[in-house]
Amino acid sequence: MKTEKAKSIGKIILVFVLSVVIWRLTFILFDTQKFAYNVFRHIAAGLFLSFLICVLMIVMLHAERRTNSFSEKKAVSSHLKDLSFGFLCWIIPAVISIYAFVSAGQVVIVLQTESTTLILGLLALLVAVFFIEAFPEEITRGYLYSRLEAVFSPWAALLAQTFLFTLFAFLIGSLYSIDQWLFIPGFGFLLGYFRMLSGSIWFSMGFHVAMMTVTQSIGPMQKLIEVDGNFFVVRFLSFVLIPAISGSIILNLKKNHIPAS
Repeated sequence: MKTEKAKSIGKIILVFVLSVVIWRLTFILFDTQKFAYNVFRHIAAGLFLSFLICVLMIVMLHAERRTNSFSEKKAVSSHLKDLSFGFLCWIIPAVISIYAFVSAGQVVIVLQTESTTLILGLLALLVAVFFIEAFPEEITRGYLYSRLEAVFSPWAALLAQTFLFTLFAFLIGSLYSIDQWLFIPGFGFLLGYFRMLSGSIWFSMGFHVAMMTVTQSIGPMQKLIEVDGNFFVVRFLSFVLIPAISGSIILNLKKNHIPAS
């Protein structure tokens, strides 16, 4: 038992360190400062990063002789269903709450470009965010959580992965402001919690890509959407708290209604 526990911890440390190296290497090669000004560079960096993370996961699972057992072996259609479900669980409550706040005069939304350019820009940004954030991060999170769960209880594993991803964000340079320090630990906990409830990395992945695509689209560098108003209302209530609560309720209801096998 102690030997297995030590092996699991060793795998966690190895994957964590190699993941940090892969992210840092990608940022150096593709110069993250230029992402906001060149979405194709952003996408290329994401494809490069996702490829290396996939190679890392395949090597680790092959070494464990578990190439078909990461999370669960499901059809592609099932993964896409979970991905879409997670995406909608963020988009729907976020859009409804923003509409309510706009109607109440708390927020003003101004489109920075015409509709065709806006749609194309959002789609390009979604692809970039998926490959450089949501896909590689949730695959890595899924691996680490599954190995942590083999050593600790589910809740202890959840807290441990939250700590690891906060440390990970620090090591790759993502904790560059007070806002990031306030946001990333909570977001890491939320995505891990969704992984624990759903039993799938794909729900968390869909939620992740939806939230970060819209969040980045309202940044001053993207020049797609400008949001004027209460920062607390937009970034905390509409983008985080309301979708987090609704997603948690939906997943708990879904989990409780799944018949025991």
